[in-house]
Amino acid sequence: MAIEPSTYGFPYASIDAAALPEWVKTARARFSVSGVDDWKVAPLGSLDRGIRVEVGTGHGDGVTVTTHEYETMSLPYPDVASRWYLIARRRNWSGNGTATLVALPAGTTPSLPPVGNSASQRSDAPGIESDQPIALVRVTQKDRTVQEIIDLRTWAGPGGVEAAHELALTYLAEPGAAVKIGRTEHRYELQANGVWGWRPY
Repeated sequence: MAIEPSTYGFPYASIDAAALPEWVKTARARFSVSGVDDWKVAPLGSLDRGIRVEVGTGHGDGVTVTTHEYETMSLPYPDVASRWYLIARRRNWSGNGTATLVALPAGTTPSLPPVGNSASQRSDAPGIESDQPIALVRVTQKDRTVQEIIDLRTWAGPGGVEAAHELALTYLAEPGAAVKIGRTEHRYELQANGVWGWRPY
C-alpha cells in the first residue's frame, strides 16, 4: 500500500515546533526542495516512457510536502514525434489539502506550459491550486524510454535561492527575486524601458 505524503501548511493543519525552523527557512523562496536529491527525476526503463521521482521534501506557497517513498509515472504517448512534459507537484487547498504528482503537456521545444484553468495547463493560484515545477521530460513516439530530462528544482538557503536550470526563472519571475544559476546571479528588476524582467549579474 502506498504511503501518502506528509504535509503541513494546509487548512486545519498545525505546524509543530520541530517543523517550524525548516518552514521559516524556506519562506524566502516561493518554491524549493530541501536536499540535493529531493524529488530528483530520473528515467525508469521498466515502464513505458517511465520516470522515477525520488523521496524528499519540497516547499511551495506556504505548504511543505514530504514524500516517504519514491514515485513512478508512465508518461503519455505523445501526439507529435517529440514532446516535452512538465513534471510538477500540484498542491490543492480543497478540504484538508492534497499534494499530487502531475505530468502536463508542454511544447516541442523546452518550455513550461502556459498558466490557465484547463487540465493541460499549469495551475498558479496559491491558496486554491498551484503547481511546483520539478522537471521537464522529453518523450518521443518511436522510443519507449524518456530521451531528455531538464532539472527545474530550486533550493533556498541563507544567501538566497539556487536553481538547477535557467528555465526555472520562468516560474520565479516576481519583482525582487534573486536566483543564482551556476556562477551567475539573476535579478528580476525594472528595466530601463520600464518593463520588469530578468537581468544577469
